[in-house]
Amino acid sequence: MRKIIVEENENIRLDKFVADKCNDLSRTRLQKLIAEEKIYVNGKPRKSIIKS
Repeated sequence: MRKIIVEENENIRLDKFVADKCNDLSRTRLQKLIAEEKIYVNGKPRKSIIKS
């Protein structure tokens, strides 16, 4: 598990934001993690590809 803390609002799509921070994960894998609600924003799982 990784924890990425960002102070400012990046205002980009969640999958793109995580892809930029986790270069070792493919975009397909990230989309699957998002769909499985394994990506959290502000302590809550995010199911859709939303702006972070």
